[in-house]
Parts: sequence; C-alpha cells; structure tokens
Amino acid sequence: MKALIKIYPLTTLLTLLIWTVCLMPVPETPLSEVSMIDKWTHLVMFGSLAVVMWIEHARRESQNTLTIKSSDREVYNHVETGRDIYRHDPTESDIYNNVEAGNNIYHQKASGKETTRHAHWRPLLLFLMRSFLYAWLMGGLVELAQRYLTFGMRSGEWLDFAADGLGALLGQPVGIILAAYIKKRSKEK
Repeated sequence: MKALIKIYPLTTLLTLLIWTVCLMPVPETPLSEVSMIDKWTHLVMFGSLAVVMWIEHARRESQNTLTIKSSDREVYNHVETGRDIYRHDPTESDIYNNVEAGNNIYHQKASGKETTRHAHWRPLLLFLMRSFLYAWLMGGLVELAQRYLTFGMRSGEWLDFAADGLGALLGQPVGIILAAYIKKRSKEK
C-alpha cells in the first residue's frame, strides 16, 4: 500500500479529497440553483481523477529505464523496491523484458521468443481499464457510503453513479493525450 501511495501521491490525495467532499453535508451556494450541479460535480471530480492517474502513470513510466544492449546483453531495469537501480544480465526469472530493437519495441518472454510488434500496447490497455474501473467503482462506493453512512445528510443516487462513470470515461482520452505529451517531453530531454 505504501508503494502505491509513493508511486501515485496525487491520485491518493485526490481520492481522499473526493471522499471528503462527497461525505460532508452540502452547503447552500449560488451554484445550488444550477440544474444538475451535483451530476456535473461528480463528472468533473471523477474525470479529474482519471486524468491525474494517467499523468502520474506517464511520469512513472518516463522515469523507468529499461535498455538491452545487443552487444553485451546488459539490462538496466528499474526495480520497484525503493532502492537504487540494479544492473543484471537477463535470466529465466525475467519473465517479460522490454527489448528495444531499432524503432520497434517488443516484449520478450524468458523463453527468448518475441511476441507481436504491437505488444507494447498491452500495458497501456491494461492501465486504461484499471484507471477507468478505479474511478468508476470508487464512485459506486462513494454512492453507497453516501446512502448508508451519512445518516441522511447525503443520498446515494444512480444518476450520480452514472455521472461518475461518464466522468471516468471522458477523463481517459484527456489523460492519454497528456500522458503521451509527458512521455514525448521526457524522451526529448
């Protein structure tokens, strides 16, 4: 858990902020007159959560270095242990290593067989699903908590849950574009 907080500090902070805002009583403001303001708020909160997750993911990925030199087969692998970066030769325990060969990036299995040229999309699709599901399911938990844990001060609604999902969905393309920009900028440095 500490590792996730260390890797995604802004996501953690935004998650705590969303939980706090969603569980406290809603004060009357001039915005209370805006039609469906609660739904718009949920859409923005959970869309922002998805965007922040993508930004932190891109920053983490741009900091991880993994290079294999074909001449001496050295692997520089960022090991997520909180320690320094280790250098080691590829072994059978290295199940998947990113191998950079020219302009093509491959995922290489321990058996040495290369998978398809587009295998580098798999981690992105996996993170896409994770970031969407994290935001949307958290929205569902927030709605349940509003319904059962606020003692009538807040109410859980299906439309809020739908707004959470729509926000998480709309945040994905924005987050992907910002993540691509961050990765491009880090490569230029």
